[in-house]
Amino acid sequence: MVAADQPLAFAGYLIRVRFKPEHCPEFVNAYLTSDFGRALRLSMAKPAVNQANISASEMRRMPIACPPSTLQRRFADALSLVDVERERQLTALSETQELFAALQSRAFSGQL
Repeated sequence: MVAADQPLAFAGYLIRVRFKPEHCPEFVNAYLTSDFGRALRLSMAKPAVNQANISASEMRRMPIACPPSTLQRRFADALSLVDVERERQLTALSETQELFAALQSRAFSGQL
C-alpha cells in the first residue's frame, strides 16, 4: 500500500489492487504483511530472477480474512493513531539526540 501526497509512477510489473467496499485497504495491507500473510504470499509465489512473483490472477485467488467493515475501520483508525504516535516519538528522539550532541560538544570544548 502506498500513501503519498505527490504523484507517483509505478513500474510496469506492479499490480494495482482495487478493493470491494467491504474491504479496508489498511486492514488488507496489515493482513498481507503479517507473518501469516508473508507465509501465504511465499507459498503462492513463483521464484524468478532472485525474487518471488505473484501474478494478478494468483492475487485474486488469495484468501483474505474479512471481518466486518466496522472492525476493519476500527483497526485502521488504531493503526493511524499508532503511526501518529510513532512520528511523535521519532521527532522527540531526534530532538533529544540533537540536544545531547550539543551538550557533548560543549562538554568537550570546556564550555560547561
